[in-house]
Amino acid sequence: MMNRTVCVAVLACICVYMPAHAGQRKTIAVGDIFPPITTDYAFTAPELEYFGIERSILSMFSKKSFAIPDIHAEIILVEFFNNYCSSCQAQAPVMNDVYKAVQKNPVLQKKVRFIGIGAGNNEREVQQFKERQDVPFPLIADQRFSFYDAMGEPGGTPFMLVLKKRGNEAVVVGTHNGLTKNVPFFINSLSTAAEQDIATLTRRVTEHEIPSGDTRQLRLNLAPKQSLEQVSNSMTAACANCGPLSDIKQITLSSGGTLYMATTAIDGKTLTLYSKLFSQQPVCDVCHGIHYIITFDAEGIIRDFLPLHLTKYGNIDWNEYDIENMRKQLMGKRLKKEFIFDPAIDAVTSATMSSALIFKGVNELRSIYKELK
Repeated sequence: MMNRTVCVAVLACICVYMPAHAGQRKTIAVGDIFPPITTDYAFTAPELEYFGIERSILSMFSKKSFAIPDIHAEIILVEFFNNYCSSCQAQAPVMNDVYKAVQKNPVLQKKVRFIGIGAGNNEREVQQFKERQDVPFPLIADQRFSFYDAMGEPGGTPFMLVLKKRGNEAVVVGTHNGLTKNVPFFINSLSTAAEQDIATLTRRVTEHEIPSGDTRQLRLNLAPKQSLEQVSNSMTAACANCGPLSDIKQITLSSGGTLYMATTAIDGKTLTLYSKLFSQQPVCDVCHGIHYIITFDAEGIIRDFLPLHLTKYGNIDWNEYDIENMRKQLMGKRLKKEFIFDPAIDAVTSATMSSALIFKGVNELRSIYKELK
């Protein structure tokens, strides 16, 4: 069973749950500065007014670069969600009530602003979530996971951050992962953040254990030899009519990534194959991690997709039809062009979040391919 560790607890109000073995990336924590990630989302005039951002009449409805610290508020509550996350759907009415409670509080109403970020969702999906859940505060799309990845390894959505402004920076003074149907929990946290200074809020952080309860498969439990065997299987499938593979080598790129490489022959010509083993953390708090291999050639053409552990809604394993569906989306495509994920076309049924992560992995391969070239 996977253990969960609480990394921070702010004034006994807000905490962050980080799954063990979640990778090498540091999860954003109390005391950190919110990363300077920007978006060109086109806010409406009422949303700009809510954030206290002034725009000229000519530019008000056009897309302009926006960063979270641009919000003119002492306290900012950031909620990461996903349109297909069941916990996020259950969290939405809770956050709506928190927002309404803040609007009725004379002190918090002046100091606190809310914003939601749709991890892996495009603008259409974000709008669907906003309308379906009747969300009263602004939401933005994070289709390429730029904001979400900058958080490190949150462990899934919903993921909340309480930020406090310090000049042009926004300091994290509270984080929480997972579904919480407790409105006073958030109100108390926001009140505490509003009442105390940043030094006090960050100085009183403590660490403690919470009971284990996370049974998700978040990492791939394969020995190096087993991983190599799976890579060999993918490379063999990538060229069914090729000769035997040369010794498979693991290479380390200057960027720090790792890749498997081998050569084979077809019609008297040498064919170089590369394989990448992906282990990606889930986007929802009850989902498993996803693990798969993609093999491509020296021309940047995807030749094989090999699932190792993929699940869909209810954490049910993908079936052969699901796998074949994804193969059709990827096989033969070139890494020279960005893969834009369209859930209406590209998603495996009941596995939209996992499908989006796979497309994200393919786009990461594009950077690796450029480095190889």
